[in-house]
Amino acid sequence: MTDFSSLDIEQVLYLHEKIIERSGGAQGVRDFALLHSGLERCKATYAGDDLYPTIYKKAGALLHSLVMNHAFLDGNKRTAYETMKRFLYVNNYYIDANTEKIISLCLAVDNEGMSVGQISQWLQKNTR
Repeated sequence: MTDFSSLDIEQVLYLHEKIIERSGGAQGVRDFALLHSGLERCKATYAGDDLYPTIYKKAGALLHSLVMNHAFLDGNKRTAYETMKRFLYVNNYYIDANTEKIISLCLAVDNEGMSVGQISQWLQKNTR
């Protein structure tokens, strides 16, 4: 899947700012390199082949990286989820899951080491 839209760092910083304003926490980036790395992971290739060939795997890699990299001072899971949701939206996919399922997903990534493949499977079941 070579033709997809992605978010730039400014868009993600804006999302983070709004999330922290709305729900609280420390504003700011702890490590810009980790943020950049997390955003670029879904574009990774090897020998010309996409490492994440489907939109679900790309979105899974994005969520996984942003949750695990802890690039922000606070709100990493919230920002990671909203970034993934926006990434899917700009590519005409929509998450169809209640708040409880979304929270469980983000906590599973952070606390239980949920893999990109497992996130991808969750997304296939919970997007339209």
